[in-house]
Amino acid sequence: MLNLPPSPPRFPIIGNLHQLGTHPQRSFRALSDKYGPLMLIHIGQTPTLVVSSADMLREIINNHDIVFSSRPEMTAANLLYILWEQRRGLFSLRRVLEASAKALCSRALKPQKSATIPVRKGGRGSALAGSDGRGEMKDFVDILLGLQKDGKTEFELSDDNMKALIMDMFVGGTDSTLTALEWTMTELLRDPIRVMKKAQEEVRAVVGKKAKVDMNDVNQKDYLKCVIRETLRLHPPIPLLLPRETTASIVLEGYHIPANIKRVDL
Repeated sequence: MLNLPPSPPRFPIIGNLHQLGTHPQRSFRALSDKYGPLMLIHIGQTPTLVVSSADMLREIINNHDIVFSSRPEMTAANLLYILWEQRRGLFSLRRVLEASAKALCSRALKPQKSATIPVRKGGRGSALAGSDGRGEMKDFVDILLGLQKDGKTEFELSDDNMKALIMDMFVGGTDSTLTALEWTMTELLRDPIRVMKKAQEEVRAVVGKKAKVDMNDVNQKDYLKCVIRETLRLHPPIPLLLPRETTASIVLEGYHIPANIKRVDL
């Protein structure tokens, strides 16, 4: 008889779904405290290995990474992957992010006596020029329409594809980024004398008197990166990532781990 990891009692068909609740990550943690760092649960009819120990996860990554490197096959992922692979080459957000950050910082640091004068001047200039003053500057939609008209892409760029691309730019990652920033600022404000002060000193030491900050400066801010990582550990925007799947059966800490079993990390 195979020595499988400890598992809580389950019902037929639904497995352990009744024990997960509205916050699965909390339920996994509570069950792991009882059954150990390696726990086998059944989400419906799908057996899932829950890893809740940093040492155990380190053992998996260092010694069994090939076995656990696969992703489970999902119908939705198969349908979306082709479109994602085609669209990812159309734009790169790094330069957009750098330009946006520079523009935002420049506006924030620029002194302004009144909020109404620039608006009035802008409206007067547009009325006199008959335009908004941007000349022939093209936006992202114009570029997409040009690619659609020229047919230079390797795939069909339909109107629906363009709508999806624009929606991804506005919506994708907004909520998770906002949540991470809010919690980072909250944790810094909880300890302004020690943590916030040290982070500020590091930023000033790295940036110095530079007028603009680029993304390459981030690699030199070790303490700030630790602050962000600790914030993500305490308040992850996405508590549970996509599961992995074993490609072969192995023995881990004396337990038999079957092939084609899902793995969830806490």
